[in-house]
This record gives sequence, C-alpha cells and structure tokens, in this order.
Amino acid sequence: MAEEDYVIVERETPTHHKLLPPPPSPPPTPRLTPHLFFPCEDNKTAHPTNPTTCRLLNLTDDWAQPISLPHLHNGTSVVCGASSNGYLLTLSPSADMHLLNPFTHHSLPLPSLLSFPSVIGFSSSSFHPPSFVIDQAPIVPWDVIRRFFVKKAISFDRTTVIIYGDENSLAFVEVGERGVAWVPLGSTNKRYEDVVRRRDDGLVWAVTSDGEVEAWDLLSEPPRVVTRVVGGTELNPECPAKRYLVKYEEELLQVLGEVRYLFFDETGANSRSLVRTKGFKVFKLRPNQNGWVRMSGVGDDRVVFLGNSESVSLLTEDVPGIRKGNKIYFTDDNKVPFGGHDTGVYDFDDDCIDEWINESAVSPAPVWVFSQTHV
Repeated sequence: MAEEDYVIVERETPTHHKLLPPPPSPPPTPRLTPHLFFPCEDNKTAHPTNPTTCRLLNLTDDWAQPISLPHLHNGTSVVCGASSNGYLLTLSPSADMHLLNPFTHHSLPLPSLLSFPSVIGFSSSSFHPPSFVIDQAPIVPWDVIRRFFVKKAISFDRTTVIIYGDENSLAFVEVGERGVAWVPLGSTNKRYEDVVRRRDDGLVWAVTSDGEVEAWDLLSEPPRVVTRVVGGTELNPECPAKRYLVKYEEELLQVLGEVRYLFFDETGANSRSLVRTKGFKVFKLRPNQNGWVRMSGVGDDRVVFLGNSESVSLLTEDVPGIRKGNKIYFTDDNKVPFGGHDTGVYDFDDDCIDEWINESAVSPAPVWVFSQTHV
C-alpha cells in the first residue's frame, strides 16, 4: 500500500462576537413655531384689567390670545427683544435685565444695564422716574432707555449677545452669571445692525451698517474676529436700508430692508416722520467667503422672520398657517419716536407688501418669539 500524505488542517475556533449596540439616535430636531408677541405696555395690546397680561398671536389665529407674565414685575419691566430659543429680553427701571421664556415663565438673570461701558450713572427716587447718564450725553430718561437702548439680542447655550446704545455697539455675556459685566466687542467706530450664531462653525456673525460682516470666536481669550467679509458695491443700497443676517441651512444670507420716510404735520405745527419698509434684497455669502451673490428671493419653500428679534429662516412646511414661501414677515424695528406702524409681509414673487399694522401704531412694536417642539 502506498504511503499516503496527510495534510493537517487547523480549523479556526469560531468566536461568538457580541452584537454592537445600535448607534445612538440623533438628538431630536427642534422645530420653531413663530408667534407675534405684543408687549404689555400698550393700552391697545395689554389686558384691560391686568397690565402683566400680554398678547400672543399665532399665524393660524385671527386674534391675539392673552398670556399672563407675572415675571414682568407688575408691568414695570419692558420687553426689549427676542431670540429664537424662545426667550424675551426684559429691562426694568432699576436697570435689571433678564431673559424670560413666555411659555414656561423660566427667567435667567443678566448683568445690570449699569455694567455696560457706556452707562456712567443712574439716579432714581420715589418722586421722579429713573434716569441714566450715557457716555457724555445729558441725562437720559427711562422712557428713552426702555425704547431705544437695546437694538438686538440673541441667546444660545449660555451666551447672550446684544447690540446696544446710540452707537450700535456689540457686547456679550455668559447667561446666568449675575454680577458679571457685559464684555464689549468690536470697534467703537462701527455700527452693528444684526448678529446671528451659526451652528456649523460655532461662530457669532455680525453685520455693520456698511455691509461688512465679522465672524467672532467668543471662546478664544480674548474673543477675536476670525473671518471678515468686506461689503462690496453690490451691497450698496439705492435708498436707506436696514441690514439683517439670516442662517439659511448651512449658509448665510445678508438681507437689505429698503425703507422710505413719510413726513407730515399732525397738528399743523408739530411735524413727525414715519419709517415704512418698501422692499427687500437678499444676498448669499459665497462658499469661499470672499463676497456675496444676489438672490431672487428667500426660496419657494422658505419664509424669513425679521424685526427686533433674532432673524430666522424656516421651511414653510414647518410653519402652521403658512402655505406659500418666498416671503419675509417683518415687524417694526426702526427705533424712532413714532414707531410701531411698520409690520407686515413682503412677497418676492409679487414685489408687494401686505401691511398688518397701518393707521394706528402699536408701541412698543410686536416681536417674533419662537416656541420649540422636537420632531
């Protein structure tokens, strides 16, 4: 018998691998629902028997439902602005500042108005309304401070950024750190008009009155500008205009709100002027961040909300009560003595404005406030 060759095969012992757990589900996406918030101060919008009852208008409703806000300290605090995370910014005659959620009544303290670099002094008595000393200006009464000092405020995570004062200066602070002063940002010779925070890069973007845009890294020490986009000739308005910054998916828009001034004599002797929006132009930041390109609108599937609140872009399918896109919903943020008239909807397709508040002013003007649900 012939000798046979044997090949010994070593078999691998099967191993029982543990099944890896499924990847965690992505965090729920917050859906923002816009509401038009009418502050309590105006007799036309406040509740007739309770001055701390303001009114809140959903876009699906025909009337503004009352909402009680006892945190407004019996009507003495005022609403100065709003952010997309659902908070209002409030200011009291004693110079206290807070963030207030009108839906949950949650309140967060902010540093006092007196901690701004431009606020030098403050006086108050039981016989006279409070007054403030701002820079080298004469005494500024509370009525002027409450209406005109805060231009814009946004908040995110634990940070609040604000545009304030006659010079439209920029400052920020960590939310909830009572006693901490506001930290000034930027140059004293620049007038900031809007500010927004982008989630994709974590930077705070601000636009100046000449169209220049700065991207701030607030986590660096000290905070610094990491990107600067100079406004080009395409951003020069043909008439007076306000500037806004809007997050657009992962991109950034600069919106120009063109305005006109109406002058008239109310009594034959005392003339006054009103500011009315006449239209909008939209520009998108180029991918290489070296300029802007003109857009025909904000998109057929999107609407934009502008005013004395954070500038927000939403999909029409996510906004109850809105069926058509390519529109801008705006409120009066002109900060003029005779304000409160300029609120409405601009349609890019028809190049027309549907005015919501026309003959009678609402002062202070309503602001957009956004409730959050998770989908």
